[in-house]
Amino acid sequence: MKTDKILLIFLLILIIIFFSYLEANILKITKGGMSYNKTIILLKSMEKNVRIYSFILIAALLSLFVVFIVQIRKEIKRGKTQEMEPFIGIFEKYQKDKKILKEEKEKALSEIEEAKSMYDTLFNNSYLGILLIDEYSRIVKSNKVANKIFNSGENFPSLVSLKDLNRMNLIIENYGNFKKKQTNFYEVEIEFENKILNLTFFRNEKNKTFIFIRDITKLKTAERMVSVKKQEEILGEMASYLSHEIKNSLGIIIGYIGMVKKTGKIDNLDKAMNESRKLLQMLEDYLGLSKSIDKKIENLNLYNILKECSKEFKLTINIDDLLKDKFIKGDKKLFERIFINLFKNSREAASKRVKIEKVSETEDMVKIRYTDDGIGIKKEFAKKIFLPFFSTKDSGSGMGLAIVKKFLNDCGGDIVLESSEKGMVFLIDFKKQIS
Repeated sequence: MKTDKILLIFLLILIIIFFSYLEANILKITKGGMSYNKTIILLKSMEKNVRIYSFILIAALLSLFVVFIVQIRKEIKRGKTQEMEPFIGIFEKYQKDKKILKEEKEKALSEIEEAKSMYDTLFNNSYLGILLIDEYSRIVKSNKVANKIFNSGENFPSLVSLKDLNRMNLIIENYGNFKKKQTNFYEVEIEFENKILNLTFFRNEKNKTFIFIRDITKLKTAERMVSVKKQEEILGEMASYLSHEIKNSLGIIIGYIGMVKKTGKIDNLDKAMNESRKLLQMLEDYLGLSKSIDKKIENLNLYNILKECSKEFKLTINIDDLLKDKFIKGDKKLFERIFINLFKNSREAASKRVKIEKVSETEDMVKIRYTDDGIGIKKEFAKKIFLPFFSTKDSGSGMGLAIVKKFLNDCGGDIVLESSEKGMVFLIDFKKQIS
């Protein structure tokens, strides 16, 4: 430990000499009596000497530190650690922490590399097309599927703007809609060069946007084929049922007219007229289901329509006040038919009370719950209630709820059965007003 003590004494002497030198020269300047030129020369000399002394001090400090470290190592090797225990503990902790930090760094780098490799594998081999767009609407990265769909299999130029690519007009349009909505998620379907594509836009925390592209052409074609086949089957069943009902009704009408001829009783003509009206209503309902109806789409106050339609029925109908300021998009006559059919269905199911309440609301839709306290319907029939001509009532035509669903779908809404055990509970979606 002698060497480090000598160095320490030498360092202290240097510091004393350094500060004495500074003090002496500062006194010369502050006392005055020196010309301007001499003062400048003295300051320059001081600046030069300060640098020299600083260099010597730094060198002495480094030498002292090196000697100190070497001494610690020697003491450790000799086993004489009692005097050095505080320093050795700090040194050993530093070495241990350094080793741990190195291991953690290597582990973190390994995990980052592994994650990057996994990301690249998923990105490049995904069955989805993927485009990565930066905040300046430039393509940062694209995978093989996206390149094949939009760029004939070639890679996009580095950081090319979407606006510079003629084939990307639909992408640009929907990307613009996504940015306007100020949301982190947006999904849309587009038609692109004889393909139907599902686009999903997702924005991450770094304000970069992923566009996931899925080719759903085959899926949509299959859905359409199934839909056409299903419609053909339904129309076939409807035509068969309608033919049967027309024959029955005509038979009844002819029978009543024959009785008028035989008996001369005019009241049989009234019965024939009633049967004729039923037949005419059935034909109108059938036409309503089987063809498109010209619609006058406008903004309608949901609460007012419900109130107006409920006047025709001797039911206690409670309508949620939260619907008073809700405007929906649709055709007034169609919506009147929808609610009248629902109220009529409740009345025929022996309901005394109907409750209509708001369930939820989104940017585009309003959802309500329609509940009655009628006899309900058995579970095995629940899936069939919206099918044309299905009815559990002897006198029912089975067209009411089918028409409700058809008209709602035509106006962008829908209806589903939520419960049927104790009364009927429907969830109904309406398109919100035109903005």
